[in-house]
Formats: sequence, structure tokens, C-alpha cells
Amino acid sequence: MIYDNAGRWIEGQELAEFASLPFHERLKWVREELNKVYVGDYSVKKVAVTSGVISHMGLYNMESNEDSRPRPQKLQGLADFYQVPISIFTANAPDRFFLGKQYEDGEGTSDIRGANYTVEINFSLRTPEGAETIHESLSLKMRHMDAEELLSRLQNELSLVQKRLDQQRKLDEAYDLLTKK
Repeated sequence: MIYDNAGRWIEGQELAEFASLPFHERLKWVREELNKVYVGDYSVKKVAVTSGVISHMGLYNMESNEDSRPRPQKLQGLADFYQVPISIFTANAPDRFFLGKQYEDGEGTSDIRGANYTVEINFSLRTPEGAETIHESLSLKMRHMDAEELLSRLQNELSLVQKRLDQQRKLDEAYDLLTKK
């Protein structure tokens, strides 16, 4: 099982606080915490539409009503949709659990937070005549956002090197002018 980098384990003090909540507040807490991480994916309406388990009014009522006791298949459907054990909603002392998206190995490879992208860098240094003096190939698995940051840093560094080369060219031209006199 691969756990999404944006999720977190609910354990320790946070788990104790969660365990102190009544059923309907646990249900709402899980959905709201997921919605904070995956903004908009776990709104009442989105859960109703995407899960196919419950209507948005049914979910709203279940989260708002202390006396709410859903049918076991509805609760299991929500637990499956939230990717949490059903026992966290009913156990007096629930076990620690992961709150976030989870993937089977090889699944979810398009998630930009996963280290599923391969960056390949080929570096060659050539003499003015074209002979290769250094050749280095690098390959690294990284997250999409890290690859974008690496590209940005490389572009910035290349820009700085180009500016230094331009300054050096100007200094060389000035030196050549001075030495000709």
C-alpha cells in the first residue's frame, strides 16, 4: 500500500481527541480533515456525488444528528470512500489510522505528490574542437513538484552563468582595447 504524501497518521493525542467525539462528529471530522488536505474533494455534495453511497442531505443529516445510526452498508460505503477502517467510527478506542489517499502498488502514478517521475540529465563538456571531455548521465525518481523546482533552479543557474560569461566577454574586450594601445 502506498500512502499519499499529503495524508497523515492519526495517532497519539490527536487519536485520543478523535476517540472522545461522538459518532456523528467523528464522521464529520474525517470528511472535513480530508477536505482540508484535498480541497473541495470531500465537500458534502462532492462526497455524495462521487461516493454514490448517500445523498448530500443524508450525509449532512448524519453528520449533524447525535441520534444518527446509519445502516451498516452506508457506513461501510463511506469508510471505503474515505479509505479508513469502519471501526474508527464505532470503537471506544480506535486504532491509529491513516487519513489520506492510499494506492495499491503501481496505482495512482499520476498523483503529482508521489515520487513517480523520472528525471534524466545528460551533461557533456566539449572542447572548442568538439571533443567530449566529460560525460555524465544522471537519473533520479522524484515528485513532479520537485522536478519543476529542479528545472527552475537549473534555468536560474544557467542564466547566472550566462551573465558571468557576458561580463567576462566585456572585460576581455576592454582588456584587448587597452593592450592594443
